Formats: sequence, structure tokens, C-alpha cells
Amino acid sequence: MISFAALRRLRFKGFDLGAETAARTAIAALGVAAIAYQHETDFDLRSRCLLLPTHPLDRYGAVEAIPANARDWGVKARVAAHLAATLKAMREEAALYKRSHEPG
Repeated sequence: MISFAALRRLRFKGFDLGAETAARTAIAALGVAAIAYQHETDFDLRSRCLLLPTHPLDRYGAVEAIPANARDWGVKARVAAHLAATLKAMREEAALYKRSHEPG
């Protein structure tokens, strides 16, 4: 998200209005480019913490239904192989957690 109000509040001491406007424009352009790049390469927040616009759970509805092989997911995830390996290692634990937190 780009806040135009925050961009307007930016001040660059020692520069005229034209230079400040050019600087704000450059910062806004960098923000738009970063957002576009983010959509192309998934949403890395930090190491091993991804927000994926499309997630295997969106497609399969339940952890148990997600195929073991990431190639069968049908979603774009840059670290899909790592996610699949983690799922494989933690599948039983995920099932225990799900059973212990089901309503009723």
C-alpha cells in the first residue's frame, strides 16, 4: 500500500518544491515497482515466512487433501518443495492439532 498522505508529508531540507516533488514521485514509483515485483515472486516477509496469494489449502480445503508432491499442487510457490517437505514431516502433528481443536 502506498500512502499519498505520507508522501506529501515528506520533506527534504535544502531543496526546492520541484526537487521535493521529484523525490516523492521517485519514492512512489519505487513503491509501485516493489508491489508489482511482490506479486510476481510471492510475498516474503522474512526468512521462512511467506504469504502466498494462492495457497494449497485454498485449493484442497484441508491439510489431509494436499498432495505430498508440490508439483501436484497446481499453485505457484517459490519454495513449494520446502513447504511440501515441511508438510510431509509435520502431517501427523497437524492431524493431532486439528482433532484437538475441532468443535463439538
